[in-house]
Amino acid sequence: MLNLINDQQDLFERSPETALLVTRLKKVKENEIIKYGELSAAIGFDIRKKRYFIYSALDILKREDAYVFACVHSVGYRRLPNEQISKKAQEKHLRKLTLDNEKYRNTLHCVDLSRLNSSQTSEYICAKSLLVVREAIADESTIAQLNQQIEKNTIRSVKESSKYILENLHEFY
Repeated sequence: MLNLINDQQDLFERSPETALLVTRLKKVKENEIIKYGELSAAIGFDIRKKRYFIYSALDILKREDAYVFACVHSVGYRRLPNEQISKKAQEKHLRKLTLDNEKYRNTLHCVDLSRLNSSQTSEYICAKSLLVVREAIADESTIAQLNQQIEKNTIRSVKESSKYILENLHEFY
């Protein structure tokens, strides 16, 4: 008979390769770069051929130890110091959001409004409105204005920041 509990636990068991990478990456100091060759040596094969092991290890370290690494193109990974984590995360998120917005816009562009009933038109307007908000949030001028308000000390929390964006959205777009 199949034991679902044990089979489920086996599904989420950390692979030996991932465990070795986690152990090696824990030794990396802030701002230090670990090269692909060192990572490959730790597991016995070229890490670039099976990147899912490094991705798992990086996720584990982020979740369990609050270690964040940034890819250094064609070299390896650099452990980010605490003061650089939010900036790097914002840059990565904004790049992804911009690409997603472009795909979203291109998909919505395919809609023939003349063939929609009133309910479907409402759904389209809602989707298009969300796209406008997403584009405004990802816009560099919005971020610059928000940073100015934070530096002036008129915004002191994430809640105040979110409120400011929502109240002033018409100015951003």
